[in-house]
Amino acid sequence: MNRKEFLAVVISAALGLSGAPVYASESAAFSDGEVQEYGAEEEKQEFQTDSQDPETDTFQDEVESDADTDGFVDEATGVSSGEADANGFTYQYLKESDTYRLTKGTDTENVIIPYEYNGKVVSEVGERAFYGCINIKTVKAEEGADRRKNRIRIDKSAFENCENLRKVSFDQGAKLESRAIYNCPKLWEYTGVSYYDSFDTEIEQDSFDADTKVIFRAGDNGIPETVKAFADKNRVFMEITDNDNYVLTDKDGTSYYDDWSEGDSRTFCVDCDDTMASVRVWSAVEVIGRKAFYGCSNVKKVLIERKTSTIESKAFAKCKNMSIIMPSGITAISDDAFDGASGITIYADKGSYAEKYAKKHNLTCKTIPAPTAVPVPKLKVSYDAKNGNATLNWTPVEYTFQYYIYRYDTATKKYKCVSKVDQNTTSYKPESSAGRTVKYKVRVRTLAGIYTDQYSKKSNTVTVQGRPGNVSDVSKKKKGKNLTFKWTKAKGAQGYILYRYDENARKYRKIKTVGNISTYVDRESFFSVVNLSYKVVARKNTSASDYSTTRKICYVEPSYIFTYSLSDELLVSWTQVAGCDGYKLYRSLTGKAGSYSYIGKYTTKEYKYEEKNAELGKTYYYKLVAYKGSNNSVGLTIKEKYEPVTTVNLNVGDTSDSVQKQFKKTLAKINKDLKRNMSDLYQEVTFDKIMESIRIESKDEKVATVSKDYIITAVSQGTIKAPIIQKLGNFELEKGFILINVN
Repeated sequence: MNRKEFLAVVISAALGLSGAPVYASESAAFSDGEVQEYGAEEEKQEFQTDSQDPETDTFQDEVESDADTDGFVDEATGVSSGEADANGFTYQYLKESDTYRLTKGTDTENVIIPYEYNGKVVSEVGERAFYGCINIKTVKAEEGADRRKNRIRIDKSAFENCENLRKVSFDQGAKLESRAIYNCPKLWEYTGVSYYDSFDTEIEQDSFDADTKVIFRAGDNGIPETVKAFADKNRVFMEITDNDNYVLTDKDGTSYYDDWSEGDSRTFCVDCDDTMASVRVWSAVEVIGRKAFYGCSNVKKVLIERKTSTIESKAFAKCKNMSIIMPSGITAISDDAFDGASGITIYADKGSYAEKYAKKHNLTCKTIPAPTAVPVPKLKVSYDAKNGNATLNWTPVEYTFQYYIYRYDTATKKYKCVSKVDQNTTSYKPESSAGRTVKYKVRVRTLAGIYTDQYSKKSNTVTVQGRPGNVSDVSKKKKGKNLTFKWTKAKGAQGYILYRYDENARKYRKIKTVGNISTYVDRESFFSVVNLSYKVVARKNTSASDYSTTRKICYVEPSYIFTYSLSDELLVSWTQVAGCDGYKLYRSLTGKAGSYSYIGKYTTKEYKYEEKNAELGKTYYYKLVAYKGSNNSVGLTIKEKYEPVTTVNLNVGDTSDSVQKQFKKTLAKINKDLKRNMSDLYQEVTFDKIMESIRIESKDEKVATVSKDYIITAVSQGTIKAPIIQKLGNFELEKGFILINVN
């Protein structure tokens, strides 16, 4: 592609995306506000392709010359043909009928043909519209008020070669053209006629291939005349609505459909849509019809009862790893009944037709033993090591149809059936009330005619330990810096197992097993802000309750608070907490609970509060809370008496060298506190070195002066606060103050 061709493609694509019509030639463009139709040449250009496939080219020529098509633009709406809807379907406007034809579909699992497009009825699914779409499983035409006038037409080969198609539904009638739904081997139901006979259906002789299993759902008057011609020449199964035994359903929900061509001969096919693991073909079914189980790869066991005599063509074709129990009453099996099947095991009576058939066709065959009493399963109970949940397990019994689970009823003093499970299940999770022990038994229901009886005796008795009641009301409370949560005690519990969600492992981890208590302090160190989740399980011996409801807790690390008596103010400061939204500060004059008053909120960039009007000798209490959203940290408190490091009393003119010794004592105490809280590096700094970095400044030289050796000289009567300044590198920090009183 040269540069000009590339630009042309890009421009065309841009016009298409913007919703502007893209035409094959300039002559087809809009002129003076009028819609112009394509001429014959433009039609050809629109549908021409570089494909060398002769079949495809032929199809395209047929579309071009379709008699129903006058042009490619709807004169009323201006909608171009070939426009796609939200589902990816492409449509063509049919001027004569004022409807649309769906010309191209998408290969999706469930296809719904819309009733309308652009406000007009979709009356046709065009030729090869869904040809070879292997992912389609169901097709349904939407219903609408105007379907009597415009019943849906399914053109030639519209759904041909849709090899996984299982069900099509045209409830308001349809006209199916040649090969419309052809070579769809898994088709198990076709709804051709609605329950309303006013909706007509016509079917061409070869709309379905002769090998397809087709089920018609007819109205009260049975199959309509328009369908009879097809039904008389094709193998068709019927379902009607008047309970005339055209369709039978057993206790397990499996349906069986009567063969139309055979009338009331009780020849049936099975409605098996591959969702069940096992199927029981019940005694009313005399014939398993053509393709009854075709391609049912998920069905692993089929139990056929005694009255069935015939298995027809491809009944079990394409099946895998299936076990089939065949009674001696079967006298005819089609040679291709197991066409393309693998892993088939037939269970048959010794010397029966089914046994001989299996040997002839190289199928694995196991002989059904002579009738004996039904084996009694052996029952035992086990408990989950993590949560103590009980599970009943029993030994399997061959040729089983169902297992019945019985629980002892203390009110009636009898065992009562509480559950039934299929033949492939040999376990059951029982229910038990808190603090109670419950007794269980199991018995077997077998396939009729295999054993001398249909039911076994009840198994041995097992006792399931009563589980404790469930834990409720898991909540949180705060105690110091630790996170504490509590719960309501469970009935019958001896202790509790505590779990906390591990964000790194993305699962709950057991953090503690405790006795019969209802509160726990989680002393693990958490930093900054973290979302925690807790849940609790009650335990009793080896059994346990279900998990409690989860309690989600946002843990916010408390911020450490500090206070300093400075010459100008009482300073409150705190450490920063990563991830929090800010801080809340409270003050009290007594320190008693409930006496704290709110000062205000502070942002994450703020770290101090200045008490400018602090009174000397007065004690202040502060509490600081870090918060994230509505979640608060534990409040840490501190108290501070606003007072100097030391007080010096002088008379006017006095010089006090005793202050030096007194002051050094005070500094030594400060140094000791610093060493306790600072790094190892600070421990190497001597007291003399600290003294070198400290000075005292008199705030009013007219009252008193301070020498380098900390000798204070009184100048005149008055009181001043002399700050203690420590130099740390380029910074100077106040460490308190000396109160100098001159009399």
